Amino acid sequence: MKLKLQTVENSYVQNLLVNGDFQINPRNENVYDFSNKFGYTLTMWAITKLKLEILENGDIRLTNNDTERHSLYQPVYQNYGQYTLSAYVVAKTGGVTDKPFQMLFYKKSDSSVIEGTVINNTGVFSSTVNEEIEQVAIAVPPKCTLTLRYVRLDPYKVARKHLKEDYTLAFVRCSAFLKKGSFNASLYSPKGGSANQYYAAGIGDFEVKMFSKPNIVALEVNIPNIGKLTRDKVISIGVEKTEIGGTILLQLPQTIDIAKSYMYPVQIFYEVSCES
Repeated sequence: MKLKLQTVENSYVQNLLVNGDFQINPRNENVYDFSNKFGYTLTMWAITKLKLEILENGDIRLTNNDTERHSLYQPVYQNYGQYTLSAYVVAKTGGVTDKPFQMLFYKKSDSSVIEGTVINNTGVFSSTVNEEIEQVAIAVPPKCTLTLRYVRLDPYKVARKHLKEDYTLAFVRCSAFLKKGSFNASLYSPKGGSANQYYAAGIGDFEVKMFSKPNIVALEVNIPNIGKLTRDKVISIGVEKTEIGGTILLQLPQTIDIAKSYMYPVQIFYEVSCES
C-alpha cells in the first residue's frame, strides 16, 4: 500500500535499520556486482545475485539480470513483536506479475518468509508485520531494476516520517558493525612456544565498541623482504578485544623465513565485520 505518514512534524525518530540512507560505504566501491553470489555492499546491506550501484545523489540502483527474484537484505536485532518497514522508491523498470517488487520479512522463529506490500509504483511504500523478525528484504523481480533513496524500519504500526540521518551519527552506528584499517606490528615468538612459531598483534583502532565479536573478512600482511600474505595464507587470525581500540592477533606460517624480516615492522591491512 502507499504510505500515509503518521508523524510529529520535524521530529526525528532513529531508524531501526543501520545505514538506511546508504551513506556509509567503507568498502569504497561505487558498484557491487554480485550477480552470481551473495555479498555485502554498503555497511549492513547484503545482496544476492544482484548488482548494486551508488548513484551521484546517494540513491542506490539494484539490477537483477537473473531469471529468479532476488533481494537486498538487512538483519534485525531489536525485539518489538510488531514492525513497519517503509521504503522510498525513486524509479523502477520492468516487472513480472507473479514475481513482483515486494517487501519481505523473515520470521525469527523459523526463518520463513512473510510477504509484505507489493511495490507497484514509485513513491513511499510501507508494510507492517505482527511477528518477531530476524531480517527484512526488498525483492527485485527478474530482468528489472529498482532505485531506492532509503529503507527504514519502525517499531509497531507507525511508519515515521523519515529524516536523513546525520552523517556522523550514521558513521558511528556503522562502525560498530564494520571496520577497515591498518597497523604496524612487530613479530614475536611466545616464550615456551613452538620453534619457528611467530605471531603479530596490533591495535585495531576501533572507534566504538563492536556490536559483537567480529570476523576478519579480509586481510593482507605485508612482510618486509618477503612479500604479502593474504587471509588464506595466515594460519590463524582473530579479534581478541572488541572495545574501543581493539586488538587483532594473527599467527604466521612456519614456512616463512622470519630471519629476513624479524627486525622490521609488519604492515597489516584488515577488514572486520559483524554484519551477519
